[in-house]
Amino acid sequence: MFENAKWITGFIECDREKKYEPVIIIARTFEIDQLPEKAMLHVIGFGEAAYFVNGKRIEKAVRPTFPTVPEKTLIYTSYDITDMLRKGKNRIGAMLSHDRCWEPSDSLHYKKKPEAVLQLDFDGKEFLVSDSSFKFSPSHITFSYFECGEIHDANLICDWSNPEFDDNGWKQVSEEDSPGGEYRPLSCENIVKYDSGVGVEINPKLFYFGKNTSGCVRVRVSGKKGAVIKLNYSERLLPDSPHVDMSTFQKSTKPYPDMYNSDEFILSGNGIDTFEDLFSLHGFRYVEVVGEYDFIELTAVTSHTDLHISSSFECENETLNRIHDSCIQSIKTCCQGFFVDNPKRDASWMGDLMLASESVVMNFDSYRVLLENMLLCRDSVREDGNMPWSVPYGWSHSFIGPEWTHGVLFFVPYYCYKYFGKREIVDSMWDSMNAALGFFPSLGDGGYLIYKNGTGDWVPVKGGCSLEVAMTVYYRLCALMTAELAEATGRDAEEYTRLAENIRVAYREKYVHDGKVKASHITEYILPAATGMLERDECKCAAETIAEMIRADGFSLTSGVHGMKYVFDFMTEYGYGDLMLKVLLNDSVPGFAKNANDGLGTLPEKFKYAEEPVISLNHMFMSFIDTWLFKHLAGIQIDGFGFEKVKISPMLHGDVGYFKASLFGITVEYDGKTTLKVDSPYGFTLDIRGKIGEYAAGTHSIAL
Repeated sequence: MFENAKWITGFIECDREKKYEPVIIIARTFEIDQLPEKAMLHVIGFGEAAYFVNGKRIEKAVRPTFPTVPEKTLIYTSYDITDMLRKGKNRIGAMLSHDRCWEPSDSLHYKKKPEAVLQLDFDGKEFLVSDSSFKFSPSHITFSYFECGEIHDANLICDWSNPEFDDNGWKQVSEEDSPGGEYRPLSCENIVKYDSGVGVEINPKLFYFGKNTSGCVRVRVSGKKGAVIKLNYSERLLPDSPHVDMSTFQKSTKPYPDMYNSDEFILSGNGIDTFEDLFSLHGFRYVEVVGEYDFIELTAVTSHTDLHISSSFECENETLNRIHDSCIQSIKTCCQGFFVDNPKRDASWMGDLMLASESVVMNFDSYRVLLENMLLCRDSVREDGNMPWSVPYGWSHSFIGPEWTHGVLFFVPYYCYKYFGKREIVDSMWDSMNAALGFFPSLGDGGYLIYKNGTGDWVPVKGGCSLEVAMTVYYRLCALMTAELAEATGRDAEEYTRLAENIRVAYREKYVHDGKVKASHITEYILPAATGMLERDECKCAAETIAEMIRADGFSLTSGVHGMKYVFDFMTEYGYGDLMLKVLLNDSVPGFAKNANDGLGTLPEKFKYAEEPVISLNHMFMSFIDTWLFKHLAGIQIDGFGFEKVKISPMLHGDVGYFKASLFGITVEYDGKTTLKVDSPYGFTLDIRGKIGEYAAGTHSIAL
């Protein structure tokens, strides 16, 4: 593929006053004497791209460029354009936007100069390739930056992709050297767009869209020629003010802070103009319009990877339903090819995917997109085993270590193999996992306790967990997961089992004396107890202590995300399931229930979001709570790999009432009164309030 194709680009002088650079168009007209039975376009466009044939955009090509480390891998997309061609003149081209990188020096992918390579095949044979015969021109999009927004000038719109278009005034493209990586096709799903509701004008020029989402708005607007309409996107309003809150994390560091989460449109004055972002991504619940117009209509256009939901959960308790729906919405809208930190700032922080990985796997047919994300991580791992906090380009931050960055190398392959049963992702990541395990000792003094450059218990509600405890526990988790995967895939697990035990011994020598755990924060009890650092009687004491701390805090959670990830499972397993349900449903304090009942429709980065002016309200890492709904409330638990050991142990609680959950073909339904129904393609163990029975695969109705 692309043996004869050239990388091509065009340079356009930017607006020196604003330092804006326009989106460029590259295109070529060509003749066809005989239409092929099948025409396939193979193409890569850096940094962002949209592809057009004969006056129409290729509909499936929505932000098709998947991030890469281009010195190693060049991912192309392929489109069947047979029905878009015609005999005689044809025209093919692309609109190319600019990079979205904080650190352009880290990756050739994020050069300021957009570029593309393409090959058009007719019936399996090369027909046309990109080379200096293509021409280029600036487009009507005078500014576009993925992390900010776009500026469209309706007065510059032309029918440039029509075969009859006269491009005599355009310039010839220049040919570039290849970035050097190996070509391979994109294997994961496309990004899709869909209309998700017309905005309601709740105040003059302030529009509301119901819940947080990702994408942009389609604008239909009329007004005077040259009038400028600016849209400011936000997930919330200013306190006691009918205006959007435009403060957001690291806005001041962006190359174009005035355009961060904003779009501008310049009107033609010729009736209704229609605008829609081509490349940029916004996180929003509200949009405020600045400028004068005669008529305006805003429609939310949601965009995310085409993830298909594979599970379901519903119950009589609406708060729990809202929590589940928020988890689903956050995961979907944060999946933009690769999983982003949040739709407002597009940083692929690996800790977010690590924490959410089991929920992603349990809720979605997500194997292919997770494989792509892991291959990107693999390309980003350095020879010494280190990896950036945000792939492929996040070397400026010091958030490195197993409890945030590197943990994703282990958690995603582990849960993919556990639930999907596909080992390709394990085999692909095996060397990277071992490289990371070799790197972790450098985060300490070379021993088994590590403590440098980590996050600890990220965003705690109160207090803080020891960095050493958090990092060391996750170091052990990575070793344990590798040991399990080694045994399950026919590899030698001994060295990983030994490593995990050495970490445990080192932790206990420092933090456990006479059966008592040295801890002052709730997470310092949760993490070692939930991950096998403590003995059974020590775990029981830890659970009692944690319960006391939760009650003292008004049945609320004070840990950060690492503590929260494990506290629900651990406490339920030690007999405190009713307590954890009470915590989950407590909407009198900042927490999951208050967030759900506030109507955001997504999960925030912090529970105390009303007090924080800079955080995101659409963050997927807290979606790990959804796994508790399936594993403990509905009681669907898988031990090991391959569904060989399935246990059904539901909580039958009056605050929940009726529930029905389906996961990987296993359906558990409780009528809220006297009957439990289980339909499973696997044999299972049923545990109802300590009464245990064995059941064959099939449908069973159990009287309680």
